[in-house]
Amino acid sequence: MKRKVVMTILGIATLLVSGCSTPKTTEINVLATTDLHGSIPYELSEYAKNELKKEENVALVDAGDFLDGDDGGAMDKYFELRRGDYENNKQIHREMPLAKDMKEIGYDAVVLGNHEFVAKDKSELSNIISDFNKKI
Repeated sequence: MKRKVVMTILGIATLLVSGCSTPKTTEINVLATTDLHGSIPYELSEYAKNELKKEENVALVDAGDFLDGDDGGAMDKYFELRRGDYENNKQIHREMPLAKDMKEIGYDAVVLGNHEFVAKDKSELSNIISDFNKKI
């Protein structure tokens, strides 16, 4: 039995190593943002859009802490509506505006940061993740 396990591991390792021995390489550039706190500056948005157009192998990702207010904009309205829903014991899914903005710019992925967990509301966090799954 022990011999079968060792042989299986060696076989898989051999396949992995031989599969990785191609002389071809691909350069991938990663553009990353973090701590957007509810808004994407116009300059950043334009820069990201231009880079995504120029290069084929570019990934645009966010490292978290995107959820926050935005000085009276769409995110503040989103939080105001959510607060009203909570106070009235309503469970309404409200689309997070920043998810739409990030899709329009061309984000490939986002990671959740501590700001996304502040509400301690699993259903709201699930809704935010759902918004990104639809958008990105």
